[in-house]
Amino acid sequence: MRACAQMFRGVLQTWQSLFEETAEFASRAGPDGLIDISHSEDRNEGVVTVWYWEGALTSGEPSWRVRFEVFRGTLTSWQALFDEAGRFAGSVGPERLIGISHSEGNNEGVVTVWYWE
Repeated sequence: MRACAQMFRGVLQTWQSLFEETAEFASRAGPDGLIDISHSEDRNEGVVTVWYWEGALTSGEPSWRVRFEVFRGTLTSWQALFDEAGRFAGSVGPERLIGISHSEGNNEGVVTVWYWE
């Protein structure tokens, strides 16, 4: 079995729309096919990567949906952002949590909790 990656790129100011596009794609992999979701900044562009197992993508309506909650801060410390994201991840629970990713762009920290709904 091979791990595959799909990248999504967009302007940093539009993380929300970039994450929405990513979540829609990742939902097609389902809980058994999705490996992870990560994000970073590259030359003032946001880059989000969906990792999934080859052959996992479905063409029909997914039974599970990937959702996300974003925590951002320019004046907030990384630790404060991580604490806030950690509290939220705890409310999601281990059975629905996909992962937590973080990056920095334009001097703003971005922490994202990815989960199934």
